[in-house]
Amino acid sequence: MIVLKKKFPILVVICFISLYSFAQEEGMEQIIKDTQTLNEYRSKAFLLKSGTNVIALALTYKRIGDYYYKRGSGDSTVFYYKQALEKYEMLKDSFYISYCSLRIGEESRLGNNLAASLNWSLPAAAWFERNGKTSMAAHANLTISDIYRLMGDRTSQNHHLNKSVELNKLIKDTLIDIIILLNKTNDLINEKKWEEAYPLAQQMVNLSRAFKQNIFLQIGLLESGKLLLNMGKPNKAIPFLKESLGITAISNRSNTTQAYELLARCNIQLGNKTEAEEYISLHGLSIDSTTRERENDHYEELLIKYETEKKGNSIILLEKDNKLKASIAQNQRRLILGLTTGLILLSLGAFIFLRNSRKRQRLEQQLHFQQEDFTLKLQNEKEEKLTSNFNKQLAEVQLTALSAQMNPHFIFNCMNSIQKYILKNEKHKALIFLQNFSELMRNVLDNSTKEKVVLYDEIQMLEKYILLEQQRLDNKFDYKIESDAGLQTDFFEIPGMLIQPYVENAIWHGLMNLPDTQEGMHNRKGLLSLSFNRENQFIKCIVEDNGIGRKHAAEIEKEKSPYHKSYGMAISQKRLELLKIEKQIVPEIVIEDLKDKDGRAAGTRVTLFIVCN
Repeated sequence: MIVLKKKFPILVVICFISLYSFAQEEGMEQIIKDTQTLNEYRSKAFLLKSGTNVIALALTYKRIGDYYYKRGSGDSTVFYYKQALEKYEMLKDSFYISYCSLRIGEESRLGNNLAASLNWSLPAAAWFERNGKTSMAAHANLTISDIYRLMGDRTSQNHHLNKSVELNKLIKDTLIDIIILLNKTNDLINEKKWEEAYPLAQQMVNLSRAFKQNIFLQIGLLESGKLLLNMGKPNKAIPFLKESLGITAISNRSNTTQAYELLARCNIQLGNKTEAEEYISLHGLSIDSTTRERENDHYEELLIKYETEKKGNSIILLEKDNKLKASIAQNQRRLILGLTTGLILLSLGAFIFLRNSRKRQRLEQQLHFQQEDFTLKLQNEKEEKLTSNFNKQLAEVQLTALSAQMNPHFIFNCMNSIQKYILKNEKHKALIFLQNFSELMRNVLDNSTKEKVVLYDEIQMLEKYILLEQQRLDNKFDYKIESDAGLQTDFFEIPGMLIQPYVENAIWHGLMNLPDTQEGMHNRKGLLSLSFNRENQFIKCIVEDNGIGRKHAAEIEKEKSPYHKSYGMAISQKRLELLKIEKQIVPEIVIEDLKDKDGRAAGTRVTLFIVCN
C-alpha cells in the first residue's frame, strides 16, 4: 500500500489564524515577508540596542519573532520573542507580555516541553479573557487544547476546545471555526473513524468556499478525498482532489504532491492505467530529483503488480473452467463421500456440544462470582470518590467563610476610629475618614466573594487601609509601598486579604505601642514598609515595621487584655491550612525579629512567598 506524506502542517495553519487574530485585536503593523526586510530589521535592532527607545526595540524584536514564528523556526522564534518579552516587561505592557508568552508557549509545545508550554500559555489565556481580548483568548485556548491532546488528557483538551468555541461565538471568527473543524476532523482521522470525520471535512470545505479562504479550502478538499478513498469510494474522491489542484493558495508543494498521489491511487483502484500513469508522472515532477527517482520506482512497481494481478486473474478463470468440467464426472463419488463425512461430523458435533454445555455452565458460575466481586469493588471506589469530592467542596466553602469572616473584624476596627472623631467633635476629620472608609469597604466587599484578586487591586486596598490607620493614630507613623519595576501587578492574581492581617498586626502591636522616647535613644517615628517583587514563580511580599518587637508587644497585650484573642492572624493561618487540603502550593511565611546595633528590639519583618497565577 502507498504510504501518504503528512498533511499540511498544523503549525502553519495556527500561524495564520494567530496573526489574523492579532491584527483584529490591535490593528497589526507591517509583517516581515522576505529575507531582505528581515536583515533590515536585524540591523535596526542592533542600532536600537545602544539607544533609549525601548518601545521601538521591543516592537522590532516582536516583528522578527513573528517572521520566524510564521515559518516554524522554533529556536529563533523563542529567542526573539524572549528578547521582546524582556522589553515589554520593562514597559509594563501587559497585552504584549501575554502575546509573547503565548507564542513562547506554542514553540515549547512543538519542542515536546509540554509542562513549560502550559506555564507560558495558561497565564496569557487568563489575561486575554480577563481583559476582553476575545479573539486572542479563543486562539490561546485552541493552543492549550492541543497541548493537553499531546499530554493525553482528553478531558482538559475538550474543556479548552469547548471554551474556544464559546468565545468564538462572541466574535464569530470564521477562521477559528474552520480551525476547530480541522482539529476535530484530524482527531477522528487518527481514530480511523472515516464516516464520522467526513461530514466535518465537508463543513470545513463549505465554510472555506463561502468566505474565500483558499488555503483551508485546499486542505479540506484533500482531507475529503482521502476520507472517501479510505471509505472505498475512489470515484467520488476524484472530483475533490482535482478541484484542490485548481485552487490558487499559498505555495505548498506537499499539498500538490499529496493530491497527485491520491489521484494515482484512485485510478489504480478503478483500473484506469493511463490516468494513473499520468498522475504518477505529475507527482514525480512536484518533488525533488532524489525523491522523484524513489517514488517513480515505487509507482512503477505498483503498476507492474497491478498488471501481474490482472493476468493472474485471467489464468485463475481458465483454471476454474477446467476444474468445473472435471468435477462433473466426479459428482457421484463426492456425493457419497459427502454424506458419509456429514454423518461423522454430526456425531462429533453432538459430542462437542454436550461437553461445551457443561464447560459453559462452570464458566457462567465463575463469571457470576467475579461480577459480584467487581460490583463490590466499584461501589467502594464510588464511595471513596464521593468522600474525596465532599472534602474538597467542604474546604472550598470553609475558605469562602473565613474570607467573609475577616470583613466584619476589619469593619469593627475602623468603626472605632470614626467613633473617636465623633466623640471629640472633630466632624471634618470624621467626614474625611468616613469617605475614605467607604471607598475601602467597596473594594473589600467586591473582593470578598473572590477566591483570588489581581495583585494591583490588593495593593490599592492595602494602601487605603494603611492611610486610614495613619489618620486614626494622628500620623504617629509613616509608610511606604514599593513594587519592583519589572513586576506586572495587573497580570498576576493572589488570594485576597492574605497580606492585610500582617499589616494590621504591624500597626496595632508594633507601631501603635511605640513610646515617644526610649532609654538611651532619641525620639523615633514609626515606619511601615511594604515591598513586592518577583522571584521565579513566586510573588515575594515583605511587611516590615520599626516597632517594639513581638516579645514586648505580647507582654503589653497580655497586661492590657489578658483574655483577648487576635482573630486576623488565626484566620490567615486557617486559610493556609485549607489551601493545603486543596493540594495547592501554599504561601511560605518567614517572620524575623529585627535588632539594633545594641541588640535591642528594632521591629519585625514578615516575608511571604505567594505562588502567582
